[in-house]
Amino acid sequence: SSLASKVESPFLRREENPKKIAVLVVTANRGLCGGYNSNILRMTRSFLAELKLRGISYDLYVVGKKGISFFKFAKEPVKQAFINIDDNSGYKEAEFFANLFMDEFSSKNIDGLEVISTVYHSSADQRAEITRILPIEPPVGTKEVNDSVIYEPSPEAILNSLLPQVIKTA
Repeated sequence: SSLASKVESPFLRREENPKKIAVLVVTANRGLCGGYNSNILRMTRSFLAELKLRGISYDLYVVGKKGISFFKFAKEPVKQAFINIDDNSGYKEAEFFANLFMDEFSSKNIDGLEVISTVYHSSADQRAEITRILPIEPPVGTKEVNDSVIYEPSPEAILNSLLPQVIKTA
């Protein structure tokens, strides 16, 4: 089995039947971005409808004035809205979101975190995508851990210090 299967961490917790998911939607503060906002909002509506069909509740967190006004118009409850994120935002803001959702997940208020945003592939290709941040999933094709390997510090200490960093940089 993989190292992750031998270590207990709140960030590796997987619920067979998730009850509540946090959905973080990242839009712009202005509408000068072509299909940027509309693609994200269309994908979000579809994703929320799918969650409703599966009987999974969600907390909606929205970044950007365009998303906030869209969900207000659609009468979709938003748990928390953020307008202070812009082109100058950096690690401090990313760490705020990481800490917020790590706390929610480790205290079992949510069973997962999905981020809906535009992902840059190239200058000609930016697509709205849904990215699962929590729970952390081991990579496909993980190799077996050799029990004769001695980890120093322990595997628990290694993963417990690395997993929050993985979430903060995701």
